Amino acid sequence: MGTTPTPVNPTPIVGSHTVVFDPPEVNICSGSQQTTLKLTNTNGVKGFQFEIEFDPSIVNVVDVDPNQNGVQIKLGSSFANQNPFIALNEVDNVNGKIEFAAAVLGTSTVSGDMNLVEIIWEKVGVGRSALDIKNVLIPMVGTQITVQVVDGVAITTDACGAVSGRVQLEGRYNYSHITLIDNSGNIINTSPDGTFYSDGNDILTIKAPGYLYAKIDVSTRLDGVGTATLGDMILFAGDVNSDDIVDIFDLVQIANSYHLNDPLLDLNTDGVIDIIDLVLVTNNFQKHGPVAKWR
Repeated sequence: MGTTPTPVNPTPIVGSHTVVFDPPEVNICSGSQQTTLKLTNTNGVKGFQFEIEFDPSIVNVVDVDPNQNGVQIKLGSSFANQNPFIALNEVDNVNGKIEFAAAVLGTSTVSGDMNLVEIIWEKVGVGRSALDIKNVLIPMVGTQITVQVVDGVAITTDACGAVSGRVQLEGRYNYSHITLIDNSGNIINTSPDGTFYSDGNDILTIKAPGYLYAKIDVSTRLDGVGTATLGDMILFAGDVNSDDIVDIFDLVQIANSYHLNDPLLDLNTDGVIDIIDLVLVTNNFQKHGPVAKWR
């Protein structure tokens, strides 16, 4: 009587293969947002299987195929043109779980950085949900690869149209004397590190004594999914007479107070008007406001 052979699992190939969300952070104020689950740096992939766990009190998955029973996600572009066999495509929005498995038919394989699936998330409540990637299996011909996973996060909010950013003053380390004014005349003051938060969506004018002002149309940065990050803005030093240009009049005014202590003319706030203040003006000579470059 013969014995039943013991199944042998293929030896995993270890490498810098990563399963990751793109974008890694989903921010939703209203409506929905799509994220893609990606697999990086691979060759000869025959299929894939995974699970994703999420908090169903914060987000749910939007069904992409109303002609099928239940809720499904979309196969990624890297596999869609291979006409794969989808063995499992189930979403449980009650318990917060996605299960998916697909295999390429015949001798075809998929290589490179690839899009596995696309998931559309919608807000259920306000808060933060981890998007935990679990039980990932990536088979290749005769073997499998070992992957690292980078979990994502979904953040939902009711603060639609809000913006945040940071403004710095050239030559200084304390940025608390900066004001931001919207079209309605509302004033926002930056914190000492220059950060600010605004729930408006119109034009912000950014001013500090002795510096060229800046302006930004916030509405061009909003995408309706929560807080938009404007990035960093540096205001240029030297416009001490507030005429929106650094020129000879500013240079002369500072030169006339050389070695004195005038808070307006002391651009780097070190307690004395000196060569550093003159250099700041010289470096920005003929620059105009408003400054428009964020980084």
